[in-house]
Amino acid sequence: MAAKIYTTKDAKIAPLKKKTLAVIGFGSPNKGGKEECHGAPLGAEEIALTRAALKWNHGPFEIPADIYAEWDAKKAGTTIESEWNQRFAAYAKAHPELASEFTRRSKGELPADFSAKAAAYIADVAAKGETIASRKASQNTLNAFGPLPADTMFHDEGLLWMIGAGVPAGMKRPNQVETS
Repeated sequence: MAAKIYTTKDAKIAPLKKKTLAVIGFGSPNKGGKEECHGAPLGAEEIALTRAALKWNHGPFEIPADIYAEWDAKKAGTTIESEWNQRFAAYAKAHPELASEFTRRSKGELPADFSAKAAAYIADVAAKGETIASRKASQNTLNAFGPLPADTMFHDEGLLWMIGAGVPAGMKRPNQVETS
């Protein structure tokens, strides 16, 4: 999934591009930057050479205490989580319906009426018993489920693009969903 990072400048929101350079197999003297180290074990000899090149004198999966302490964010995380919980409690008090919807979506729960609406659509389709092209069946399904909240549709960005959500400006979506 494409990550989008935004920054605010002069009250305008503009995309911020960041370039990150990664070298596969970094530190490996004979395989670093080469295809052969992608998805394949380095082997005992190359591991020993890599440890020497990186000056890493610790055992496998051993994290030195000084590095662990520097990266340990439990205390800071506890503080931040506590602040978040206090802010969200205040938000929930001021906006109970929105807070409830946020909580539902955060838990990955469907709206209470989703099953009934889905069953009604499926029963309607079965009752009609139509023989139609698969692309028309797909369009009918998208039209039936389209009015439901976006979180009930698809979580995969590619499928969202197929129904027109998140389509880049100027690009045509492959399935046009009817609107009323």
